[in-house]
Amino acid sequence: MIEVSIIIVNYNTVNLTKACIDSIVKYTQGLNYEIILVDNKSTDGSKQYFEKDKRIIYIYNEENRGFGGGNNQGALKASGKYLFFLNPDTLLLNNAIKELYDFYTSDKSIGICGGNLYDIELKPAHSFRRYLPGIQWEVNLLTCGLWDKIIYGKNRIFNYTKNTIEVGYVTGADLFISKDLFDKCGGFSSEFFMYYEETDLTNQVKRLGKRVYSVPSSKIQHLEGKSFSAEKEQRRRALTENGYQVYRRRNYSKWQKTLSKPLHFFYLTLKGVILKLR
Repeated sequence: MIEVSIIIVNYNTVNLTKACIDSIVKYTQGLNYEIILVDNKSTDGSKQYFEKDKRIIYIYNEENRGFGGGNNQGALKASGKYLFFLNPDTLLLNNAIKELYDFYTSDKSIGICGGNLYDIELKPAHSFRRYLPGIQWEVNLLTCGLWDKIIYGKNRIFNYTKNTIEVGYVTGADLFISKDLFDKCGGFSSEFFMYYEETDLTNQVKRLGKRVYSVPSSKIQHLEGKSFSAEKEQRRRALTENGYQVYRRRNYSKWQKTLSKPLHFFYLTLKGVILKLR
């Protein structure tokens, strides 16, 4: 019986994805799992390599369905009671999935959990935020993160403690959820192509009365940015902003939309000035 279905979406990241799968096989113990790799029309030799890999269930798409679309496709194929969405540019550093599984199954109030992420130099990286996007989010952006630093200290995006912390959301790089709950929420919204879809999903989960946690004993390296070349950075920023606008439209109340519009405009203006000065 499969307990956890590990779902990875690949787009022209063959070497990173190979390493990711190898790390899963190396570290994951005491758990019945399957690995489902959804390939969004990669042209870097991914198809030729992964369709021969007997360790995984391989799905090749003739079009790029984005992060959410690819993960939804993997979830439909999943046999596990639980789903673990994992970025291809990650490496497990310990028995991370089992740590998440043990915590998740210990309390029925848990809706989503994720581990601590470390960057390419194994330094603490963005793993979660303590709240969902809203007015507080906009104020924090305008103050260049000072708001969060004052309120949450060093535990604002990474869990430095040895205990689990209830958070606003965990990043989509490593998101653990039950298949029943994922299906109940309708999966990732098709309105998103990339970015903010996991935040949107988390909002749906919280509306159902479930909680979201950071689990520091689960350790994963996130080689963030390695799947984006320098010339694609502008495209990434545009996708991020588009994802935010979709999230805002879907989840903000009327008064939040009214107040957040000028705040976000000022933030984008300030950001543009800073980028020009670099």
